[in-house]
Amino acid sequence: SKMTLGIIGVGNVGRKIVKMAESLGMRVLQNDPPRQINEGGGTFINLKELLTQSDIVTVHVPLTPSGIYPTYKLANADFFSFMKHGSYFINSSRGKVCDEKSLIMNVRNRKLAGYVMDVWETEPNPDPFLLHSADLATSHIAGYSLDGKLNATIASVKALSTFFEIALKLPDTDLLPKPANPVIDLFNYPHDELKALTDIVFRTYPISTDSDALKIQPERFEELRGNYWPRREFGAYKIAGTHIIKDSLIHLGFREG
Repeated sequence: SKMTLGIIGVGNVGRKIVKMAESLGMRVLQNDPPRQINEGGGTFINLKELLTQSDIVTVHVPLTPSGIYPTYKLANADFFSFMKHGSYFINSSRGKVCDEKSLIMNVRNRKLAGYVMDVWETEPNPDPFLLHSADLATSHIAGYSLDGKLNATIASVKALSTFFEIALKLPDTDLLPKPANPVIDLFNYPHDELKALTDIVFRTYPISTDSDALKIQPERFEELRGNYWPRREFGAYKIAGTHIIKDSLIHLGFREG
């Protein structure tokens, strides 16, 4: 709650991150020039302001090589020069949004305190230095939960059924297999808010397992992505009992049991 999160690209994913971060008490800064123009300003700020004020910067933009707002190598030398010393960088958008040579330079000179990468400029062959130096490194699977795959399928079917004027009954996430131990008893977690929150999130998704698998065998990038395990999102879990973080968990998407 003492940190500022800067979100670059506030579309479908970015909006969800705004909601999650604010529910945890974070100060949230938003940069999205197309939305800023379309919506007449709003809560958006320019990129330099966001970078200079944020403790964590996360990127959620499409890859656009040209046009008014190109994102190709958006995270370049100038971008990192404006970031706070000791800040963190997260890229789960597209690999070529980041100029990895500039990122490497800012990791080597310790300008950044850490970084998380799900996408890579040289994918499926991530740079060895970046791969092993990352706090978390995954094989382009941020949207590969079962929930995400089903929602993408439903969106595609909706578009086709609308275009061809076909009435279809669409499925919902209740069709998906339930995770092991889907009920989280808050009584079992420590009183420390951050520790309890961390333990619960990592119980639902032990992301370090995905990261370790890629770091140990980077040549399996495509295999890890293509045969990804059936991960469920927060909404597949119910929380029982009382705890100071209960409301935060509900805002994050967990269901009250």
